[in-house]
Amino acid sequence: MDDALQVRLSARFERRLRTEIAKSMREVAADYEARGELAIPLAISEHSAGIRRTLEADYRLISMHFGKRLLNEAKAYTGPDVIKESLTERLSLAVGGFIGRWVASKVTQINRTTENQIRRIIRGGIDEGLSVSKIGSNIRTMAAPMSALRANIIARTETHTAANYGAQQAAELTGLDMKREWVSSMDDRTRDTSEADHVAADGQIVGMKEPFTVSGERLMFPGDPSGSAANVINCRCAVVFIYD
Repeated sequence: MDDALQVRLSARFERRLRTEIAKSMREVAADYEARGELAIPLAISEHSAGIRRTLEADYRLISMHFGKRLLNEAKAYTGPDVIKESLTERLSLAVGGFIGRWVASKVTQINRTTENQIRRIIRGGIDEGLSVSKIGSNIRTMAAPMSALRANIIARTETHTAANYGAQQAAELTGLDMKREWVSSMDDRTRDTSEADHVAADGQIVGMKEPFTVSGERLMFPGDPSGSAANVINCRCAVVFIYD
């Protein structure tokens, strides 16, 4: 996996997502000032479309890029006539299905976190005896740093997920008899807890459609969204495809 390219795509994703989250927080602040806490859930939900569009566009861009790249690499093992245009179309359909399955839940997660952060700011302001307008001002002040931190974590995690998903789907579409190896970063930041031991997972080899087992969880690839937060968030592991 091209780390430099992932970093560039993640930075693009991060900028777009940061803008959407910060915008949501600022507009929720205005609605809170006008109508109180009961307005918060509706105000946040009104920004779901922008966050959804951002996720959908970047999932598709990243998954298709890494998927197409694997299809091109596979030509060396099958001959260019085997990797036909129809496989790219089938990859696009698979990516669309992935987006349909996961984006809605990601939007819900992002909105829930936004709401929880805003309510904590409100509770803190009430405890300090601040006015509604001052609390609203605090929400707007925190919108930039909070959205920046969250967008960075989300973008890095979801870029990694999308890249590995695209490569996995493309590899399956080639029909080649491959095996896959889990490759961990193996530095002082590599997680090695009982919940997520990526040091132990390093070097694990499985079949094309066989999941890796990481701390008891079955993951099809690093960043598999069906995995726990401990295994998935900010994961930097990669998959190496072994051509037989």
